[in-house]
Amino acid sequence: MTLPTFLLAVALAPAPSASPAAAPLRGVGVEESLDADPVLAPALDQARPATAVPMFVRLTVTPREVAGEGAARAAVLDERLSLYAARKVPVVLALGPLPTTDQAESWKARLREIAGKSRGRVRAYEFATRPGVPAGELAFLLKLTTVQVRAADAGALVVAGGLQAADTAWLESLYREDVAAYLDAVAVEAPAPDALEGASALAPLLALVEREDPTAVVAVTGIPLGDESLAPRRLGDWELRLLATKAAAHCYAATAAAFAPALSVATAVKDLLTAEVVPLDEKGSSLKLLRAGQDVTSSFPHRLLYNVGTFSTYFVYWGGPESGPAETLQIELRESAGKPPLIRDPLKGRQGTAREFLRDPHTKTSRVTVVPVPDRPLLLDFNGGNDAYVSRAEVTEGVLPSVAEIIARHQEAQAGQDALIETYVADARMEQHFRPSATDPGFDVVTDNRFYFDREGTEWEELSFTLNGSKWGANRPPFPLLQPEKVLSLPLDLRLNKDYTYKLEGVDKVGDRRAYAVQFQPLDGSRSLYRGTVWIDAETFVKLKVQAVQTQLSPPVVSSEEIQYFMPAADLDGRPLSMFTRLVGRQIMLVAGRNLLVEREVKFSNFRVNAQDFASVRAASRATNHVMYRDTERGLRYFVKKGEQRVVEDNPTTTAKALAFGVTIDPSYDFPLPIVGINYLDFEFMGKKQQLALLFGGVLALANVQHPKILGPRVDASLDLFAIAVPVNDQVYDAGGEIRGQRLRDHPFSTGVNLGWQFTDFQKLTASYQFRFDHYSADKQTRPGFAIPDSTVTNGFGLAYEYKRKGYALGGNAFTYRRGSWDSWGTGEGFDVDQQSYQKYSASLSKDFFFGLHKIHVNAAYYGGRHLDRFSMYQFGFFDENRIHGVPSAGVRFGELAMLRTGYS
Repeated sequence: MTLPTFLLAVALAPAPSASPAAAPLRGVGVEESLDADPVLAPALDQARPATAVPMFVRLTVTPREVAGEGAARAAVLDERLSLYAARKVPVVLALGPLPTTDQAESWKARLREIAGKSRGRVRAYEFATRPGVPAGELAFLLKLTTVQVRAADAGALVVAGGLQAADTAWLESLYREDVAAYLDAVAVEAPAPDALEGASALAPLLALVEREDPTAVVAVTGIPLGDESLAPRRLGDWELRLLATKAAAHCYAATAAAFAPALSVATAVKDLLTAEVVPLDEKGSSLKLLRAGQDVTSSFPHRLLYNVGTFSTYFVYWGGPESGPAETLQIELRESAGKPPLIRDPLKGRQGTAREFLRDPHTKTSRVTVVPVPDRPLLLDFNGGNDAYVSRAEVTEGVLPSVAEIIARHQEAQAGQDALIETYVADARMEQHFRPSATDPGFDVVTDNRFYFDREGTEWEELSFTLNGSKWGANRPPFPLLQPEKVLSLPLDLRLNKDYTYKLEGVDKVGDRRAYAVQFQPLDGSRSLYRGTVWIDAETFVKLKVQAVQTQLSPPVVSSEEIQYFMPAADLDGRPLSMFTRLVGRQIMLVAGRNLLVEREVKFSNFRVNAQDFASVRAASRATNHVMYRDTERGLRYFVKKGEQRVVEDNPTTTAKALAFGVTIDPSYDFPLPIVGINYLDFEFMGKKQQLALLFGGVLALANVQHPKILGPRVDASLDLFAIAVPVNDQVYDAGGEIRGQRLRDHPFSTGVNLGWQFTDFQKLTASYQFRFDHYSADKQTRPGFAIPDSTVTNGFGLAYEYKRKGYALGGNAFTYRRGSWDSWGTGEGFDVDQQSYQKYSASLSKDFFFGLHKIHVNAAYYGGRHLDRFSMYQFGFFDENRIHGVPSAGVRFGELAMLRTGYS
């Protein structure tokens, strides 16, 4: 895919629908594998009635055993997934470590197969991301994996697993690679069987995830429950220790016999496990714990929690081995319920009202005395057990997703459509317009093409070629394919290396669609990349529009700006496909020492996606004698016919030759001026990036030699030359006609050197030196006594500025000239010695407007100067930038003029 210029362009940007963000992973889970019988299913059967606790299964499988050739356990996986799908139990599929980068293609295929077959039955996919691989490489593989999974199953969650509690620094380095938007959860192995010890070890990692990705959750895996006697206590400890932390999902390693009784504990606290519970600030609540008169707030194991939905306060506490029947604990805190709390015993499944309760209504402080037990946690519920759920307004409607999330969602959408589209054929109509100068009639090229896409590349078949209304056949000469260097790293592409930075500009409208406007900038200023803005649909996450400017271009391309439009233009099995339908491009080419603005528009239509006759239709096109092109890693190339085959022309055409012939009729010449010769253009003059432009027409010669990078990539130099072999009549007129006695003849010769600085993509400043020699002589009609001016050298120095963008061309220049000698001439009347030096300046603004096949050209210009005389005034010369077609140059002179020129074609 590329952004080529001048003659041909195409880009494919697949973009399917994307589902809303999936709900996070949470609840109580159990470890399973295909090597052993199910655990959760029989445990649920034993623990009936249903617990109503959010539950899941973490099923460990080996990808090569369940997908691809030799997938011996695919049927076993299907049976296990069907078992839990029937029970509506979510499954987390743990697929082991990520592959190496050289295995990425086979990995993508296997992932698509697994996710495709498991769609609707697997809630999340977990991939091990342990240290040992460079963070940048692993981040690329993780992003690639996420995009492929969600392309096949848009509602699936992605979990980065295989981590240890001590891997906090490693996980932080992974987050530095912008992986947050591609992850829904992080899975970390339980660091210890004991919940207190494990929660303490997990704290740094949980804090990191909270800081780097607040929307993600942490799943703690492999928590050992032990046998039936230990399992309830351990599950209760872990659930209450991790409640209201980032660790919202807890997966236990247990047998069905041990897990079944443990489920009763989860059932006893299901109101907490299913609610939004947060830690409560202990200082803000004035929490104080007293035991035997001593303040033990900082040492006694406890947690203070708050239910955001019910406005309930909970106090969880654990008794140590030293706790006995006489050891009481006094709890003092400020809370709003103001009534005796419930004492809940999750392991015993019992509850009762606290008896020793005091309340200070002025300070809203409650004081409760309880007796801790040594073998299990207890819970004080200050809401009194009432189900006083209060309606809560969600305030997420106006919150914008992060730019990383938008890009990740787009990549998922693009990958989904990529997987669907194998081939397509489209009609492509391309119009190109360029005008060498404001006074030239311009060139309009219109081609009708057939465009072929498959996963191996793209090809064009040129069906017709029209230049300024004249139709050319298939044997037209090959024109140079002037195009920017091909950029292999496009914005929004998922690549191993990060090439762009992104910034969310806000929400905008593209047509009637709401879109996120995302600005992108290249990280490496020395490479040819892009900068600009992409508009991504806020609902489907497909691209709607891209405005891009290519950086660090190679000659002869000075600047390249394109706007791409996308819309649903095809469908596949009833699913709409967003296709690249229109391109508007403007490039500035440095040709013959001048910046040439090329405007281009391409429209794609009549898409045929995955047509069965694609191969035969394309083969038929290749068999014709039509001009064809193929997109390669080096850019667009002619796809030429040699024998019965088409081959890519590796050596692109860099020269153009054309016959130059015609006749110019102008009173400035004694006879119609014949022009018979050759027009030659070479973009690799003398084997380098230098250019040679030559027009030799027999009686005249114009030449330009250009070096586009003489002082770095933005400074060019060129040499101009003009010579004519016949004299030019210099005539003057008054109200009665030509004053023949004052007619003179001039043999001009001019050359010059230009040094241009392209200081932005669209602005250029040029310093010029001009050398001119005029040989004046008398005409046969010049009257005696009319003094002939001295033949003289004229030196000129000046600056020129130009700005070309969005089809507009704004320019201005100022020059000062000085003749080598300047004595009185003619009758001497009106001679001014100060006119030996003179100044000229001008400004102009041009724009072409296109209406289908119709074009209107508008140019406004101003010309002025100081100390101008008969020989330095402006004229409408054939080779002058201010010429007007149909107006002869002879005798028409002006020192100041504002003019408006229009043209229609």
